[in-house]
Amino acid sequence: MNLLLRASRRSFSGQPAQSALAVFGIALGVAVAVAVQLANSAALRAFDLSSGAVMGRATHRLVGGPSGIDESFYVNLVGAGNGGALAGAIAAAPVVEGTVTFAAPRADRSPAGGTGSRTDLRILGIDPFAEAPFRPWLTPQGSGRAGGTIDLRRLLTRPGAVLMSRDTAEAQGITGDGGNGELSVLAGGTLEVLTVAGLLDAGDPVARAGLRDLLVTDIATAQELLGLEGRLSRIDFALDAEEAATLARTLPLGTSLVTAEAGRRSARAMTRAFRVNLQALGLLALLCGMFLIYGTMTFSVVRRRTHLGILRALGVSRRQILGLVMGEAAAIGMIGSGLGVALGTLLGRGLVGRVTRTLDDLYFAASVGVLETPWALLAAGFGAGLTATLLAAIAPALEAAWAPPRAVLSRSHLEERARALVPRANAAAAFGILAGGAVLAAGRSLELSFVGLFAVVMAAALLTPAATILLTWLIRPLAGRLFGAAGRMAVQGVVTSISRTAVATAALMIAVAMTLGVGTMISSFRGTLADWLDNTLLADFYLSPPGRGDTGGFDPGLAERAAALPGVAYVATIRRVEIATETGTDRLLVVNTQAGAPRGFELLTDSPDGAWRAFDAGAVMLTEPYARHRNLWAGDSVTLRTDQGPRTFNIAGVVYSYASDQGEVLFARPVYERWFHDRRISALSVTAADGVDLGNLGERLENIFGNGLAVRSNHRLRDASMVVFDRTFKVTNVLRTLAGLVAFLGVLSSLMALQLERTRELGVLRATGMTPGQLWRMLTGQTAITGLAAGLFALPIGTGLAALMIFVINRRSFGWSLRMTVAPLDLLAAVALATGAALLAGLYPAWKMARTSPAEALREE
Repeated sequence: MNLLLRASRRSFSGQPAQSALAVFGIALGVAVAVAVQLANSAALRAFDLSSGAVMGRATHRLVGGPSGIDESFYVNLVGAGNGGALAGAIAAAPVVEGTVTFAAPRADRSPAGGTGSRTDLRILGIDPFAEAPFRPWLTPQGSGRAGGTIDLRRLLTRPGAVLMSRDTAEAQGITGDGGNGELSVLAGGTLEVLTVAGLLDAGDPVARAGLRDLLVTDIATAQELLGLEGRLSRIDFALDAEEAATLARTLPLGTSLVTAEAGRRSARAMTRAFRVNLQALGLLALLCGMFLIYGTMTFSVVRRRTHLGILRALGVSRRQILGLVMGEAAAIGMIGSGLGVALGTLLGRGLVGRVTRTLDDLYFAASVGVLETPWALLAAGFGAGLTATLLAAIAPALEAAWAPPRAVLSRSHLEERARALVPRANAAAAFGILAGGAVLAAGRSLELSFVGLFAVVMAAALLTPAATILLTWLIRPLAGRLFGAAGRMAVQGVVTSISRTAVATAALMIAVAMTLGVGTMISSFRGTLADWLDNTLLADFYLSPPGRGDTGGFDPGLAERAAALPGVAYVATIRRVEIATETGTDRLLVVNTQAGAPRGFELLTDSPDGAWRAFDAGAVMLTEPYARHRNLWAGDSVTLRTDQGPRTFNIAGVVYSYASDQGEVLFARPVYERWFHDRRISALSVTAADGVDLGNLGERLENIFGNGLAVRSNHRLRDASMVVFDRTFKVTNVLRTLAGLVAFLGVLSSLMALQLERTRELGVLRATGMTPGQLWRMLTGQTAITGLAAGLFALPIGTGLAALMIFVINRRSFGWSLRMTVAPLDLLAAVALATGAALLAGLYPAWKMARTSPAEALREE
């Protein structure tokens, strides 16, 4: 065995380019998978740190409706002087929480509001004397974490005083200890100037990320900023199970006691679909890498076919040959996986910014200061790469070990056996399609949906040999008429080497099919979103807080001021609120349109008139994602927590919406105000009267409201929404490109193996008079046919994958209905991409074989 290992080492060292190609292919596949996991882990870690800074050590929180909790309840609950029911018995701290926006100069604001980078700042209003059990670093005895210097007396004595993290202060140009700095923010539709009373710091870079974009102030200042005078956002508690049960019996109407862990679970569940989709793309790169590994190990076996046959004839056992090939695969897998883990860590640093930006656009603000590299995650990536390598090497190893010695020395035996396996491959493909379809049809599990999708992909790969044979049979007469004997030989050469060409074709087909499928899904999504925006954004101007927007809303009197302007026909108000529950978060969308104004919503049903009458009378509408996630439809009912206690509402209908993949419950403004003590608004839309100069009206709105609100025209808001959409899929495009690169390397490896294996055949052709140029053209023609076959096979497979992603994966992930559109140019581009990639990958092998002398090729004959 030692002699065999030495021979193996010499064999691989003699082909450094092929060995390096194998290692790089494995490394790239592992790197993509590891980078996705690192980016997802870093984003969630950032959220955990951020929520940890806000929640502290609280075990429970008492939450109210959109208007919060009356602060008198807190006084009566824990106030010893008032005979509070739980005075001194439990730890409790009042909190006022919301969001404001850094006030950038108007000229610096992007069309979507803000400066183009995240400008939202979280407000945390606290009572420092109640914070010790929860956030001790914010108490009079605290030190602002890890040596920070904070004088909380400034916070309590200076008007508009806030504490902020040192990183945020530096980002806003505030230096020193922050004691004399000022910060302008937009809150409640007005411009406010705050005084920076001190800086929060943390020696640990990871912990410091939890303080980023956080403003800490006292309760009264936070209430003024957020328009919550006399109200609290929540009350934090440190409770055991018995204390929680006791407190639950004393809660006022419209409030709910939820665990702190429930909020964290809700946020993680909110991003689960996004993260699973990214992980699936990462695994796709690893899947393409398996084809590359298979081609590499096949190349190794092919290159030493004669030697292995001689070894078998001299008495080397099958088990020894099997162990030799699998040992080589393990060595390559360990080197490639180790390199992939290192590359994945570097790639993750670049990918985490894109993932974080997407989470920020769609879900919540997440600042990642330091990318952690958990050893368990890196070990899992290494193990996945090594396992994939060993699985891909099984077939070549068995081929080398179990064939009789004479058969190992015979190329024809291998091809005969490969063609004999085609019917079995077809049967396995049929089983894979049926099994994948059954998994996709059964249940609603997102992970199982991807298992079904990958089963269909692998089944398509198994159909490749039969499809290749059929295609060559169809095009052989045409190739003969166009290119003569050389054309027929090029086509027949693809069939006679089906054991190798099928692998190259399958690898390229899967990459192109996934590119076509994902591209079709994205373009269909983009077209559907654009149509929805056209049907929804019916007003001429929209006014709302810039950036993510403050959660407190702003005075409804601004809507009356806008309606009083000359040239304004309609003003509609919008209110978005979130209601925390033990199982997640219910999002409410409150709309108020004047009589005669279009509603801007399209129902899934065909009878909207009756649905809208029921909606105006007190029922609610659901957006499609909300309905699909909870399996609720028109005619059902939904129970929501209101300021007057739990209330069951009839569902009048379901509307298309792409504003949130979590979904929303639509309320008419009068119905909402009947059940919630909240009169504020989150945004308003302005429709100009006929004949009014929109440019002039926009300038007047900007002059009146621009200091506190972002004024956006219809087209500007639409363009900004499309910018966010395109930015969201940048991560997908990066991963798709990397998966395609792995597949290209797989094609190159397979073609090199094929040309090496045909050395004697090509030597005979050269010896009988074929020139190097003729030989090069024939070989290039074969690679072109391989690429053409991959491209043509990718069309139905890619279109089918797009349909599965749109109508199954997307609906289960996000709950959206998309209109599938397949552009003919995309189909042509897929065929051109596959053919071009195969030609490019085949240039070097064809050039090398065309230059090989006949004597060298036939020296062993």
